[in-house]
Amino acid sequence: MTPPRAQPPAAAADPQSVRPQLIPGGEPASGEIPATPGEEAELSQVVNKSLRFIHGRESRDQTLQMLHDPSQSVAEVVGRAAYRILSTVSDQKQAGTREPVAEDILEEAAGYVVPELMQVGVAAGIFPFDAPDDSQEEVGQGGTEFDQQVRMAMLEATKAYGEAQLRGPDGERRTAEAQDEWARGVAQEVESGTADPEFMQMAQSQLAPAGASAGAPQEAG
Repeated sequence: MTPPRAQPPAAAADPQSVRPQLIPGGEPASGEIPATPGEEAELSQVVNKSLRFIHGRESRDQTLQMLHDPSQSVAEVVGRAAYRILSTVSDQKQAGTREPVAEDILEEAAGYVVPELMQVGVAAGIFPFDAPDDSQEEVGQGGTEFDQQVRMAMLEATKAYGEAQLRGPDGERRTAEAQDEWARGVAQEVESGTADPEFMQMAQSQLAPAGASAGAPQEAG
């Protein structure tokens, strides 16, 4: 799901002024799971808090500082700024409830925060391209420079989140699980013959018992 461009709420706006759908309930066969009312409410709260940080009188200068980093690409700057903002919101929730914001909600919220930060950077003259006009309902789906940067920034935000998770107390476990999942996927592709032929040949040679492959080293006579 790629959400429409989020609009910053007014200073005294009601917390429900932004009511994005977490995951749209579409056709049963689409594979999409409808969000629960609680998930929708939490996503709205996360998006609202993030937008207030971006546009707030006391924090907007900090937002501009995060976006102005000549040593990084536009996508890196925006993606990592989005991660920092959403991480702050999650930490605030965890401080009060002992539970961070769920990963899927953070991911959906990033779909609002990233385009908004990109808009701010363009409006401030930090980024050297134009924003799409208001007739474009979905941001990040087109072929403009803005859309391309949004897509890359989403990847950077995901990367920043993943790096933080690996640095956390569960980092080793998450790494081991990811490696196991990757290994299972490779094994399934090799067994079914759907893997790239060159890669499959390499994998099979590595999985073969010692001395079974033609390229196995021979003992010196």
